[in-house]
Amino acid sequence: MAQQITGDVDSRYGNYHSAETMHIRYYIPAYNRGPSLIQPSPFNDAPVYLLSHFTGRDDQLDHIAKSFATQHGYAPTRLAIHGMSGIGKTQLAVQYAKLSYNRQHYSVIFWISGATVEKVNQGFARILTLVEHPDRDHPEQSTRLALARRWLEENTTIKWLLILDNVVEEVVGFLKEHFPNKNVLGNILLTTRSAVVAEAVATGDQHQIFDLRAPDLRDATDQFLKEARIDMSISSLSSMTRLEDLVTCVGCLPLAISHIASFAKPTCNNLDDVLAMYQGEHRYEILSWENRLSSYEQKSIAITFSTQLQELDRQSPTSSNLLKVLSFFDPESIPLNMIVEGAKDLQLPSALHPSFPSIVIISPMLEPLITLLCSPMQLRKAISQLCRDSLVKCESTQGTSTLRIHDLVQFMIQEIMRRDDKESNWFHIAVGLACVAFRQVDDPASYKCWAQCEMLSPHIRSLSKWRDEYDIQDTELGQANLGIARYMSSRGRYSEAEALFRCEIEGRAKLRGPDHSDTLRIAEELAIVYSDQGRYDEAQILLDQTLANRVENLGSGHLDTLGTVHNLAYIYKSQGQYKEAEKLFSKALAGREKGLGPEHPDTLGTVHYLGLIYRYQGRISEAEKMHVRALKGREKVLGREHQDTLKTMNNLATIYQHQGRYVEGEKLHRDALEIKNNRLGSGHPSTLVTVDNLAVTIRSLGRYAEAEELFRQALAVLEKVRGLEHPDTLKTVHNLAVTQNLQERYDEAGNLYKRALAGREKSLGHNHPHTLETVRSLADFFQEQNNLLRNCFPLAFDST
Repeated sequence: MAQQITGDVDSRYGNYHSAETMHIRYYIPAYNRGPSLIQPSPFNDAPVYLLSHFTGRDDQLDHIAKSFATQHGYAPTRLAIHGMSGIGKTQLAVQYAKLSYNRQHYSVIFWISGATVEKVNQGFARILTLVEHPDRDHPEQSTRLALARRWLEENTTIKWLLILDNVVEEVVGFLKEHFPNKNVLGNILLTTRSAVVAEAVATGDQHQIFDLRAPDLRDATDQFLKEARIDMSISSLSSMTRLEDLVTCVGCLPLAISHIASFAKPTCNNLDDVLAMYQGEHRYEILSWENRLSSYEQKSIAITFSTQLQELDRQSPTSSNLLKVLSFFDPESIPLNMIVEGAKDLQLPSALHPSFPSIVIISPMLEPLITLLCSPMQLRKAISQLCRDSLVKCESTQGTSTLRIHDLVQFMIQEIMRRDDKESNWFHIAVGLACVAFRQVDDPASYKCWAQCEMLSPHIRSLSKWRDEYDIQDTELGQANLGIARYMSSRGRYSEAEALFRCEIEGRAKLRGPDHSDTLRIAEELAIVYSDQGRYDEAQILLDQTLANRVENLGSGHLDTLGTVHNLAYIYKSQGQYKEAEKLFSKALAGREKGLGPEHPDTLGTVHYLGLIYRYQGRISEAEKMHVRALKGREKVLGREHQDTLKTMNNLATIYQHQGRYVEGEKLHRDALEIKNNRLGSGHPSTLVTVDNLAVTIRSLGRYAEAEELFRQALAVLEKVRGLEHPDTLKTVHNLAVTQNLQERYDEAGNLYKRALAGREKSLGHNHPHTLETVRSLADFFQEQNNLLRNCFPLAFDST
């Protein structure tokens, strides 16, 4: 049953280790290493800087402590606090974190924003960084999530508190999947505006739900006096009455009181004027919440924010305009560096600036803002003013400064701009800043640029949300979105990449038409994402449509058409249609050699895959020639550590295996695996393919136990990264079955063969070469079992 409490204050992402077994050095999941061995120094990750004016709430803090003091079963207790915006959920959680840490109730406290799935995703993975986990820089997100959960569940020596702030409905499914479900030394505190979310995340006898209400009048006035720095001991009773009226007119909401106090400081001796301003009905009429929030919030937060924002606009128009620009970014972590880097290309434009092709200067009001953005001193001065007025928070950690805007402030700013009908100006400035910063990313798919992409991604996506809401077309932002999609794909985060590609396809089709070359190019990238997920039919449909369009409009020899031919051949290859794939790859190769030259990366890519087709067809000698050519060319053009070069190394090693050159094959596999482990991480899909191939080579050398261990490691991660029915996963299942059969572990081998066959029939079809491979292996397995029974029980078989 939900309990009701009252209070004041608010608002508030593969663990692998190197191991040596016999003659091999490789990376394996550290499932045999207890997380308890990882002992971080005590820390409190909660944003305690928010507590400069915290007051009261002793009863609520005691209630939280008592809730966590009682253990129920063996799982961490969850406590969900819900209440309206501005009620004080975040500061209550921060204060509890501060007090409980100081009293040594917890050794480590984690703080995660629950505002989006991406933030929760990043927050859970960041746990590894905070506890100084040896694999905190693992590039595969799903592996990092699994390791973070394992640390929380199995660390039996450290008391921890996990706080998820401002949880929204769309993250509930993610939380249920990744919540730690054991370890009585841990507790989970959640804040949310929604009672529905609270019920969803805190169900069960061991969990509790609290409805946080506004503080009483005394605590509300105490908060105001503390923040406004007013000594009421020398004031009259009438002044106290007016003060009570003042906090009452904003519903005693802690966040609103903070803003009143900030506004009232210059006029603290004249509470009548301040009260009259906040009680004016016209303020409510100027800005409403358009039924998005309750009437209670309309009469408090809306009046408070609109008044203060209009006062800021009057006192410092340029700072006010900066705030309008900031309101388009993700509000929780705006890197100051993004603003500074983005402003480098800004000048006072008399016409369109090349860095900002979408901006149309319709008013001289932009020039002071651009001057401010281009001046580090003016920019910091403006940010300091916004911080003093409690409109933004600035935090510096490890040499990086970030800004935070409360989402209600963001909402009110956006509402004001809508009524002024000038939001497009500030939107385009925000887009320009983020996109110029993103242009500094050399290659979103490269591991070297992943940190930059991770930092900029929330803001590119936030701008896209506003773009869709305002129905504003911006090609620069579209390009940045495509970069983020390529980044997501390179990290194996295919569902996120798919969503971004789909969004951009719709946008380009609307802007330029469904048959425009830009629209088709994005459709091809989406097809590759489908292919990476094993969704070959969907990929082929997209590429068939694209190819037909390109042939009609560009001709069969155009380089764009040849690119589509190559991609379609790749899909045929994945489906086991090798004759069709060979035909298309050969066509693409001839055209690319002619149009691009024999050493162009695109040409070498087609050489690589044509060699793969030859191998699948049993034409090993021809395959070797193609892979040797591709490897030499890629090492020369791209470098030995480029991901494409590593793919060719892996496939050439497999060719050596087919030729019985196992020692050469093992060495080449190891070289590729070492680089992939260092660059991509041991949980990346490409790395796992190399692990599987290395295991096959080791098995061919008769080292079955080592091969089995590698197959099991690859399979455990593939099931999480790729899924149970992805072709890569089923390939490893098949290979493990072969290995167990060779070790005479027949029961497990039979079950694995059956699983591989059922999965391959479903995902690849009955006639795919990989499916038929498992059919033949399973038939041989049954024949071997039958012969074994005949040898053991000859009389039984002779009598039948």
